[in-house]
Amino acid sequence: MYRATTRAAEGSAHRCIAGSEAFVCELQSFHYDPEENIPLFHLPKHVNAIRFVKTFYGRQDEEQQLNSYDGLLHKQLNSPIAIEIARNSLERIEIPSNLEYADFKQNEIKEIYAASNQSYALRFLNLYANTDMRQLTIANISKFVNLETLYLGLCNMYTIPEGLFDNMDRLKVLDLRGNHFSQIDLSRFPPSLTELLLEDNRIVSLNFPTDRFPMLTELNVEDNFINNVDVSALLAMAPKLKLFAVGHNPIKRAQLVSILDELVRRNVAYYNTELPKDSECLADERKFRGVCIPESSFPLEAGDWVEIVLLVGLLIVVLVGGVFFAVKLWAKFGLFLLLNCVVGRAELNTHKCLAGSETFVCTLPSFHYNPEDNIPKFDLPEGVNAIQFVRPLYYTSMLDTTISMYDALLHKQLNSPKAIEIIFNRLTMIEIPPNLEYGDFMINLIQKIYVSSNQSYALRYLNLSANHRLRSISTNISRFENLETLYMRYCGIRIVPGGIFENMNRLKRLDLTGNDIKQIDLSRIPPSLTALLVKDNGFKNFQFPSGRFPLLTELNVEDNLLNNVDVSAILAMAPKLKLFAIAHNPIKRAQLVSILDELDRRNVAYYNMEVPEDSECLANERKFRGVCIPESSFPLEAGDWVEIVLLVGLLIVVLVGIVFGGVKLWKKYHPSWEVVNYFNRQPQERC
Repeated sequence: MYRATTRAAEGSAHRCIAGSEAFVCELQSFHYDPEENIPLFHLPKHVNAIRFVKTFYGRQDEEQQLNSYDGLLHKQLNSPIAIEIARNSLERIEIPSNLEYADFKQNEIKEIYAASNQSYALRFLNLYANTDMRQLTIANISKFVNLETLYLGLCNMYTIPEGLFDNMDRLKVLDLRGNHFSQIDLSRFPPSLTELLLEDNRIVSLNFPTDRFPMLTELNVEDNFINNVDVSALLAMAPKLKLFAVGHNPIKRAQLVSILDELVRRNVAYYNTELPKDSECLADERKFRGVCIPESSFPLEAGDWVEIVLLVGLLIVVLVGGVFFAVKLWAKFGLFLLLNCVVGRAELNTHKCLAGSETFVCTLPSFHYNPEDNIPKFDLPEGVNAIQFVRPLYYTSMLDTTISMYDALLHKQLNSPKAIEIIFNRLTMIEIPPNLEYGDFMINLIQKIYVSSNQSYALRYLNLSANHRLRSISTNISRFENLETLYMRYCGIRIVPGGIFENMNRLKRLDLTGNDIKQIDLSRIPPSLTALLVKDNGFKNFQFPSGRFPLLTELNVEDNLLNNVDVSAILAMAPKLKLFAIAHNPIKRAQLVSILDELDRRNVAYYNMEVPEDSECLANERKFRGVCIPESSFPLEAGDWVEIVLLVGLLIVVLVGIVFGGVKLWKKYHPSWEVVNYFNRQPQERC
């Protein structure tokens, strides 16, 4: 592994220092604009893989925003075959022909450029959690015919572009989790697939085309709306299937019994025993033979009571036997056995930091952690107070790099750091330690947050974005009274519990972008806020409490259902407001003119010129004074009627010209009636 030692100044070369992976260079992210400067790099000859990383603190630093990856930057990097730019600000990527591995997860990609007459070596492409991609952008992926692995999870997709996978004859792993598909045509997927992940969509039913996937071994349809499955058709489609994950679907118990019996008979697993989250049920679910399904699927029957009685009896027998055995064992071996067990569990490989430029941050490769299986050991340098877990650039199995929980034991083994980052993993539970100040847990599967009711917490920064299983704001968050920054973007939240933020008197930035919230009581949001982002929700109106936010400078309500806004009430609520982002709302033009005029008069910006997407309109929108609003917001005005009259007049002139020209041609070239009558006669009459 290589890592940049200093931030490269303009015109100086960016460098790597030797680390554990000889062929990978890790560079600090920097602001890149090909029109301003051409970056220089001093790279060892044997390096063929590049990873860009940001400084652990200061993620919003503009000097670290890498907005594009193009042919020039690729050439300056000596044309590597592998590139990773994750959790950055990428908006445009240009895929070089020699690139084989590309990891661009969690960016803001809107454009993927690929030449139509070029062949590409790309085998691995990760676009996970790029929520701003358009259908046309996704369609360009079809040009990468050598792809073997493709991640398109959490990309805000509703449909699959026509012909996207037609030429991908080598594709093996396809991840479409966390999108909005209501129906899927499996016949459009390449038959070369070995793993297909459709978890957490809105699929109601599936049709299985016979013999479509001869190599498929894993199919995941968890967290959908499927109520039945034809196992025979499934196995006819994928005869080598080894895992069919079917949990968290509203399947009635009777149908589920039939499905599971048939899967067992065919030697097909229906949940992954190596992934803890596969066997963890939500509050409104119940586990049945290892599968979580809704409580509504379990009507109580006579057989249920018999099972309950038998299970209770069996439990009593097991408990009595266990106690008896434990007493015998303790009497015979005593403390020696206990110490031997503890030492045995502790005898594991020690995890060490990857070399890096920031002396107080330890970057560790992610590993499989389950406190019931082992107690991990770490060899950490003195002075390290921040831990960052990363997945290896190349890895063969997700199971080997899965951290299912962050608890007090793991925190203690890490020497109780003040900052922790576990991103794009499989966390299902986190336990917040009292001394933790910085916690970044975005893109996981978190369902539970554990806190102590009588404990104070030092936590200042918490990022829970893209944890789509969270679905509601846990009241436990109210315990973090020292929070200054809270991100809960794209968590599927619908309701904000009352009083959840009342004790957070230091909270400055609150980001609830991309949820399903329809109303929020601003009078219960902390007055200490300087930035409030509720973009891309379902708000139709707001009540602005006067004098509530004396320090608020940024309020973003874009992408909602607002049709009017009281600017005077907003400024009475937030007198220091500098930016009120209002685009992509169905506001009529007349109201919008009034709103923008008042904002101009009060010296308040209404879109961010430093964020390009704020000025990019969708296909059904039109830009007005820098703000994108729907076409329906523009009623026909005098100028529009003039255009219509001119167009109609032009059409009339064209029609008159055609008729006039036709008459002239007829008079000049029309056939004589004698010839016409001749051809109208019967054949025998002509002779």
